[in-house]
Amino acid sequence: MAHLSTYFSLASVSGKHDISRLKQGLDTLSGVTSVSVSDTGLLAVDYDSSGVCQAQIRQKVQELGFPLQMED
Repeated sequence: MAHLSTYFSLASVSGKHDISRLKQGLDTLSGVTSVSVSDTGLLAVDYDSSGVCQAQIRQKVQELGFPLQMED
């Protein structure tokens, strides 16, 4: 069980509604432990790799309607 973090740069996040939708959507993934979004559109997700992988998180963000780019 590894606790990891992944970061994405979101192309468009406008306001608290979008942030709330992102957090609620990602919280449905088993293994996601923390979600935060900065004012500049940087999405940080802490997760347990035994429950979810980075690709699943990326896919969920895109399904929620948020285009993104991978950050190191």
